[in-house]
Amino acid sequence: MNRAVILLLCLVGIAGCANFGVIKYNDAINYPPTDPSMVKIFNSEPPQAYEKIAELTCQAAPASNMNSITKHFQEEAAKMGADAVIVNTNLVLQGAMHNLNTTGSYSGNSSGGNFNANTFGNSTAMYKKNVLGIAIKFKDK
Repeated sequence: MNRAVILLLCLVGIAGCANFGVIKYNDAINYPPTDPSMVKIFNSEPPQAYEKIAELTCQAAPASNMNSITKHFQEEAAKMGADAVIVNTNLVLQGAMHNLNTTGSYSGNSSGGNFNANTFGNSTAMYKKNVLGIAIKFKDK
């Protein structure tokens, strides 16, 4: 198999078919870009004062790789000059898939009869992973 095709398949697998979004809080404020590798990731409030720059969102499959999602957040936050991203992850019930089967039998004649039916099946819950990131800029002391 061609190396380019293998690389493409790997990248699709890593991304996990995720949908990303960015909402900048104030378009009038522009910071110079930062190095994505220097953008810190927090899972709770950081200890120092900060300003919120943007909201980063991702909707993905529950098994999606969080490392690739946070890396994408770091890259997007760095473009806006962020120092860090506060990340929060939730699994959300998206819906359910039902598989029902009905079998039956009829006994009788044209004047009347009985129909016996049996229904069986299963349901599968469908979840998605919602990841919210708040891109922040630390305030100078």
